[in-house]
Formats: sequence, structure tokens, C-alpha cells
Amino acid sequence: MRCISPKTSASRGFTLVEVLVIAPVIILMITAFIALIITITGEVLRIKGSNDLTYNTQDALSRIDQDVQRAIEFKTASYTPTSPQGQGDNATAFDISSQATTYLVLRTVTTDKNPLAEDRQLIYQMSGSNCSTTPYTMDVVYFTKVANGVTSLWRRVIQGSTADAGTPCTGTTPWQVPTCSPGYTDTATCKADDTLMLDNVGTLAVNFVNATGAQITNLASVSMAKYVNVSINTSKNVAGQSVSYNGNVRSAAMSDGSNSILPSSLELVAGDEHHSCSIVGSQTYCWGYNYYRELGDGTTNQTTTPVLVSQGAIPTGVTLIDIAAAKYHTCAVGSDGRAYCWGRNEQGSATGSTTATVVPQGAVPASVKILDIDAATYTTCAIGSDGKGYCWGENGQGQLGDGTTTGASAPVKVSQGAVPTSVKFLDIATSSLASCAVGSDGKGYCWGYNTAGQLGNGTTTSSSVPVAVSQGAIPAGVTLTSIAAASTNFCAIGSDGKGYCWGENYTGPLGNGTTTSSSVPVAVSQGAIPAGVTLKSIGAGKSNGHVCAIGSDGKGYCWGGDTYGQLGNGVTTTSYTTPVAVSQGAVPAGVTLKSIGLGLYHSCVLGSNTKVYCWGDNTYSQLGNGTATSSSIPVAVSNLP
Repeated sequence: MRCISPKTSASRGFTLVEVLVIAPVIILMITAFIALIITITGEVLRIKGSNDLTYNTQDALSRIDQDVQRAIEFKTASYTPTSPQGQGDNATAFDISSQATTYLVLRTVTTDKNPLAEDRQLIYQMSGSNCSTTPYTMDVVYFTKVANGVTSLWRRVIQGSTADAGTPCTGTTPWQVPTCSPGYTDTATCKADDTLMLDNVGTLAVNFVNATGAQITNLASVSMAKYVNVSINTSKNVAGQSVSYNGNVRSAAMSDGSNSILPSSLELVAGDEHHSCSIVGSQTYCWGYNYYRELGDGTTNQTTTPVLVSQGAIPTGVTLIDIAAAKYHTCAVGSDGRAYCWGRNEQGSATGSTTATVVPQGAVPASVKILDIDAATYTTCAIGSDGKGYCWGENGQGQLGDGTTTGASAPVKVSQGAVPTSVKFLDIATSSLASCAVGSDGKGYCWGYNTAGQLGNGTTTSSSVPVAVSQGAIPAGVTLTSIAAASTNFCAIGSDGKGYCWGENYTGPLGNGTTTSSSVPVAVSQGAIPAGVTLKSIGAGKSNGHVCAIGSDGKGYCWGGDTYGQLGNGVTTTSYTTPVAVSQGAVPAGVTLKSIGLGLYHSCVLGSNTKVYCWGDNTYSQLGNGTATSSSIPVAVSNLP
């Protein structure tokens, strides 16, 4: 018997016709997919390129802003330092006119370390065989130059020769050694310092403005300028398309060669319980509650939008450079080095007027100028150009720091206390019951009431003279750079860009994730602050409720009480014990935050566009947006120039 296998059919392949039809479709699909990937990749690259361009430009403008604020004079283009040597230029004398058509030359004081280092100290000129009170000077130059078809912005630091800047005091060495005579070739020890700040520069525009706000067109007169406007346009090709960014900054120089210390921070925006104020260009504006004449406009009328602070006793040509708002009064520092106050004067903390009046000289020496100021309910404190502290007003808890509990209607000198004799104050913060300052040694010193441990020295014992703030959680080698006062707690920024706070903590203003008070500094938790972002400016609400800081990314971060939305994160809750990010709100994209001031339950910031934004309680129109409606996100202050 035969077995016959069933017939099997062969596998059928694609016919030529089918291949000719299907293949193009597959090729088109692959091509489209590749094109999509290329498009997406290109768009991602363009977005990254645009973001990088924006960040780098703003970073350069921020550095210019810092240098201008430390400058004592703008120099003309024709100014040529004596034989400076340049890194990469060897012995070639610096001739800015041959390198650029637009540049900015600043004369600034010389320090023993980089001027941005937190523990830097001034170097003074010799006067005969003794040190004088006149600082040794150097020059900072911003200019553009082209290399390989790319225009770049450069920053050059030139330590002046004896002819330019006098002779530094014996035993002191500038952070940048003096430049040498022509022909000297030891560039390892004798050179100017060049730093590449920014590539892909399209234009650099520098415009000088005088005290009245008018542009200075005669460059030979720039030494008379009060402000400088710097604009930078950058652009580059990314993935076949052009991306660009335009940024600008307006900054004021100290404009006084007699300044003998560098304040670590100047506040251009301030707030307290019911009102807010801001310095915008050469003008000062306030808004909100005015029953106690704290707006300084010559009236007692509450206003929902900013009003111009009246000239009052402020001399013509003098502009305000630092401002502090308290519950019942407002004080500011003039470009002439005098303090001016307006508002209620019950305890001598202000001068009792609807317009600015000059603070009496009191214990401030005639040759000393006021550089920095802060104010609380009945107390005001300032730093003089001699690096000493001066306070006036209520003193029942020793908050004037003069070793007594006697109030004063004119400035008294803060006692030496635990402050080393060689240390000068760089920043000062005042609460209603205590005050603290940061010394040039990077340490904190506090005086006054201490039941909540707000003096930071590990005790709850009050003191009418300065005591040293304990190390606490501050790492060894980290110094304090700036400080802010609440009612019974203080917060500071360290040279590591971190926040450190001490005192009362019932709503979490110490920012360390707890509500436990501390009589020594604790570290503010990272919270919503991105990794790598450091803190640059800090403010504290006078109610102990909240603290806010500006990061190196130009964003705001807040922690503590949030009942009225004063943290700016879009919600109103009891409190946050670690930092939260302030919402974008009305702040335009690309605008970075520059200065911050906190009130009782509201917060205000000054943007890089010179506009002011506020959030939180608005019962008395302290947000300045034309309403009395509170907001948990930033709103724009109306009617500012």
C-alpha cells in the first residue's frame, strides 16, 4: 500500500507590482519620521539656545549692575590708566579706544580680595606715614572685541598705579597687584585681569543719566552721571535659525569717593505693615496706608497706586539710594550721605512730617556719611562710612545698642560690645525690639531683646550692646553677607549662597522644616530652590510670619506664614516650613528679580525691567495695583515709570 502525501502550496511572496506600490509609501513614512525627529531636535536645540542666550546675557548684566553699585565715579572714554598690563596683552599698554567703540569705565574702591568676596575689606591710601580715610581705587572696564568673527563682552580690572590711585597703606595688598611700568614683563605678578563675560554680542549700548533724569550726551561729563543704562543685544544661529535676546539694566553708582566701606546690600523696594515704597531711577514712590504720613507725599491720604515722595528737605540734585519702611514711618539714604525720614515720630524714630526731613547729625561724625539704613516700628538703625552703627528711637530693650535703655531722637553710636575693633559693619537689620549687623569679618552681631533667642548667641538673655551670633549650623569657613529682620527672628545669607535663620519659629520662618525656635543659626532647607541656585538677597516680614529670598536664577522663594498669600505661590495656607517658589504671576517672562522688601503680610520685588511686583495682603492697598484685593501671586504695581 502506498502512502501519498497531501500536496502543499508554496509560500506566496510580493509581486513586483506590490513592491512598486508599497515601497514608496514606506520610504515616505520613514522620511516623514526622520523629518519629524529633525524638526523636534532642531526646536529643542533652538529653545535651549534661546534659554542659554537669555541666561548668559542676564548674568552679564547682573555683574555690570553689581560693579556699578560699587563704583564711586564714571570715567570718560579718554581716560587711560598709567601703563596697565593685560592678560594676553603682556606689556602692551591698555588703549580702550583701539579695541571698542562702546565701553563702560568705572572707578571703584580697592579691596584686599575680589570686591564680590564676602570677607573683602577696603584698602586705604597712605597719608604721610599714616593711613588716610580715602580708599585706594581701581578701574573696572566693560568693552567688546571681535575674535574669529565673534563679538564678545569682556570685563577688565585695572589696579591703578601710584599716579592714578595714590599709594596703598603699608602692609596691605590689593587683590589685584598694582600694574607695572612699560617694559615690565613679569606678567605673573603684574597684570590687569580680563574676564570673558559674554559671547555672541550684537550691540552694547551705554547711556549716562544725570540726577534729573536727563541723558548726558557730552561724554566728557560722564563723571557727573548718577545712573547708567546698559543694553545688550545677543544673537546666534541655532539649528539653522537665528535666536536673539535683548536685555538691559539701569544702575546707580555710589558717586562719592569718600565712602570708606562697601554696603553689602541696598534696598530699592521696601514694605511694612500697611504701605510699600520703591526707588525707581531717580524718583521714590510710596503707596498704601498714610494715616501716619508714611507715604511722604505731603498728605495723609491713603492711595491705591504709587505717589511721588515729596522733595521736602532733600536738597536739589540729591537722589535716594536706599529705603526702609516701618509701621509708622519711612527712612531713606540720600546720595549726599544723609538720612531722611518722614511719618510718625512718637519715639524719635522718624522726624514727624508728611514730607522728608533730614535726620539730625547726633553722634554721627560730620565727616561720616550714611550708607545703609533699616527701620522698624519705633527704631531706625544705619551704617556710617566709618563702618560703625548708628541707631535712634525707642530703646526700652536696648535695641539702640549703646549700652543703655534710654531712647534717643537723634542717632547714637552702637557700642563696640563683642565686635572686634578692626571690624566694620556691612549690613544692618532692625526689628522693633532687636537689631543685628553683619561685620566685615563675615560674622553676625546682635543686640536688644532676646526672649526668643533672636540675638543668636545661644541664650535668651537680652543685651544693650552687640553680642556675637553663634556658629550654629553655619559651616566652618562660611561667612555672612547680608541680613534681614522680622519681629523676633533674623535671617542671613552665607557666602555659600545658603540661608541661615535664628529666633522664634512658630509659623516656620526659620525655614528648616520645623516650627521649633532656635537661639543659634539653623540652615534653611532646600525646599523648592533648584539644585545649584544660590540665594542673593533676603527679606523678612515684620510679623515673624514669612521670609523671602531672591535666587541666583532671578526667581523668588519664600517660607513661613501664608495666611494672606504672602508667599506668592498661588495659595493661602497656614504656613510652609521650607521654601516654596513664587509664582510667575504678572512678572513677564525673562524678567529677573533684583531687590526685595517684605511687609507684615505682603511682599514686593523690583524686577530687572525696573517695574515693581507685589503679592499678599492688600487691605490698605499696599500692593499698589489700584485695588484693595489681596493676591496670592505677583501683581504689577500701577503707574510707575
